[in-house]
Amino acid sequence: QLQISFNNRKMPNAINLVFVMLFCIAILAIKSNVILVFQIAGVISVIIHFIYWLPQIYKNHNQRKFTGYSDLFIVFAFLGIICDLFSSVLLAWPLIVKVNILTMFIIISILVFQKLYYRIQK
Repeated sequence: QLQISFNNRKMPNAINLVFVMLFCIAILAIKSNVILVFQIAGVISVIIHFIYWLPQIYKNHNQRKFTGYSDLFIVFAFLGIICDLFSSVLLAWPLIVKVNILTMFIIISILVFQKLYYRIQK
């Protein structure tokens, strides 16, 4: 995502700075209470994922059409989330990771639904 945001000229530099700052915080936090940092980073990740995808969902809903992402992107994103869901259950990943994956599953599922629904409505 960082590479995409750096290459997007419309993306405010503040967002790129936040990405870099969060990465630096994660690196610096390695020597501190790892579990607490992991949980806080997980919560921040859930919030950022939600904020990141919400404008696209809202735009699709308002325009009553799905634009912005290719079919291939949505398919691979959905398959990736499905694989993450299975991995998180089979490998007993921590709860915050499962919550993050579930959040992404819901978001990508909404995008898949919008893609199919607005295609049928044409």
